[in-house]
Amino acid sequence: MVEPGQRRLLRDGVEIKVEDRVLDLIVLLIRHRDRALDRREIIDTLWGPRPVSDATLRQLVHKARRTLDDDGEHQSVIRTLYGRSLQWVAPVETASMPTVATEPALRPTPVEAMREDPAAATPLPVDIPTSADPARAVLPVAAVPDRSRRMSHHSRWRSWPGLLMVLIVLLAAGASLLWWQHPAPRPSAAATRQAVIPADVTGAVTIAVLPFLDMDAGHDMPYLSDGLTEELINQLGRFPQLRVAARTSTFLFRDRPVDVREAARALGVANVLEGSVQRSGARIRVRVALVNAGNGYESWSDEYDAASGDLLNVEGEIAKAVITELRPKLDTRTLAALQTHSGINPAAHDFYLVGLEYLNRRTTPDIEKAIVYFQRAILSDPGYAPAWSGVAVAYAILRDYNSDAPPDTHYADALAAANKAIALDGQLASAHAVLGLLYEEHWEWTPAQREFKLALQLDPSDATTHQWYAMYLWFVGDVNTALAQMRSAHDLDPLSPIINADLGRALLYTGQVDAAVAQYRDAIALDPRFALTHLFLAQAYMAQNHDSEALQETQAAIALTPTPHPSSYLAVLGLAQSLTGNQGGAREQLATLESRSRTQYVSGVSLSLLYAQLGDDRKSLASLSRAVADHDHLMLPAVVSSADQWRNDARFAPLLVQMGLQKR
Repeated sequence: MVEPGQRRLLRDGVEIKVEDRVLDLIVLLIRHRDRALDRREIIDTLWGPRPVSDATLRQLVHKARRTLDDDGEHQSVIRTLYGRSLQWVAPVETASMPTVATEPALRPTPVEAMREDPAAATPLPVDIPTSADPARAVLPVAAVPDRSRRMSHHSRWRSWPGLLMVLIVLLAAGASLLWWQHPAPRPSAAATRQAVIPADVTGAVTIAVLPFLDMDAGHDMPYLSDGLTEELINQLGRFPQLRVAARTSTFLFRDRPVDVREAARALGVANVLEGSVQRSGARIRVRVALVNAGNGYESWSDEYDAASGDLLNVEGEIAKAVITELRPKLDTRTLAALQTHSGINPAAHDFYLVGLEYLNRRTTPDIEKAIVYFQRAILSDPGYAPAWSGVAVAYAILRDYNSDAPPDTHYADALAAANKAIALDGQLASAHAVLGLLYEEHWEWTPAQREFKLALQLDPSDATTHQWYAMYLWFVGDVNTALAQMRSAHDLDPLSPIINADLGRALLYTGQVDAAVAQYRDAIALDPRFALTHLFLAQAYMAQNHDSEALQETQAAIALTPTPHPSSYLAVLGLAQSLTGNQGGAREQLATLESRSRTQYVSGVSLSLLYAQLGDDRKSLASLSRAVADHDHLMLPAVVSSADQWRNDARFAPLLVQMGLQKR
């Protein structure tokens, strides 16, 4: 009998002594007994991103079989398939066995419990390992435009002409926060070749850091090679005269044969940094080369052989060497801006890199794992500011992850972690950027702008900060400056699906509807499975009175989201159905949202849109008022393309006052 909750294995009522990871493997195989698990999935679950050899896995399987009186010849309990996968094949009596738990849970600890005294958090079941090992470093769950009101097949907005256009804008704006939840597949090589080369920033030297190759024999070190790449992007991005391509775009070239000149053309850069990482025991070897994209020749290369704990210093040496090579084109004072790594605990940095690896996978379970690993870094080194910033960013993403979650979810944790990071290192751009986002979404406009500007001063090459600042500018009605910020973001991250979609939105909000439609079509050609671009294109089609096309794009967007579909998407679907004459469809979507609202949070903006379209002015305004009171993130932005109608309508004035966008 297996008792996962008690972490026990019994035979005839007698407990059998078994190693923790052996028990973890047995539980994992039983839980997923309906299918075979390949070695990569098993290693990922039991060890995380750390390097694990085939021999280690074989030894673990041998121990599990020996514990279960199985053998490699008959394989009556654990069967090996094609030498690469394992499956539990013995009968399981579920009636007499408690529900089998999932693989060891990685759950965050509330930040408030760690902010002042990280060591006061619920202790780990074992000592913190010196390398990233999720099975040995797990926090227990407990710790953790004008329209007629006359309705016909050809009529448009049923009610409140200005309101409906604003509500579509709000829904689309808020829905952009959901892009984290459904990461789109990587664009094809052909699509990246067709990408428009961004215009050069005047006076800037341009560079892309391509994902470093993992040269470990088992290719089991993505957190190390990817983390080194991301750290170099961040280091180089701090130089005002150096424009560094963003991670989202450069990582599209991961795990594929890369022609440096093709990559440089797609990314719009003149220089490319590439390299590899190989770990051998306690040593790390890093090979790196700086390539001139114009002729394909290396302008500098080097090799670093260091102890694993010296990886931080290797990062700094590489960044200094790149800047030294590019110095004739740069302000010589910029070299002093390089971040120093003296006194940082190598184990904390290792945990931090694993956290980044999980954070960039962009699924709810992986982001939660990222928080746990960032917390491991904090427990190893409470003064390591990047780990606190990582916690803040991860919580901010989770908080905005789902439009059907209460708006304040994780807000306090994100805010506490961001402030702690800044207290430790006031020059950390990522912490100021996420703090700006948190202030913005709580409608604290002055401190939000201050933090965004400071973040961009510290790291002008951060595409996401430019994007977030553009959202702030939409919120306060400065659509032209927002367009400039989105162009900067696109220059830095030309292959990012969300930034391509948001550039279309920026064009739309400045009245360039045809240009917005063209941008959305280009973005869909780059990545046809990114749902949000289809939803934004539907909005643009509505502005052009192309209702059938708007309905088609809305349906395409919904088809790309998991079930149950997000409420905000269903609200736009109901509007599109109404505009094409299907009032019954619109009422059906409204009924769905009303039903959901009885058991879970549903945005008042989503409900308000459908109430307004179906002619219920009272409920529409009441729902919108509730959204304002809730600090609903679907209120982003409050004034955009329908600013005049909104600002001049007395019914909306109290809402604008409450949001701090209009004086009393």
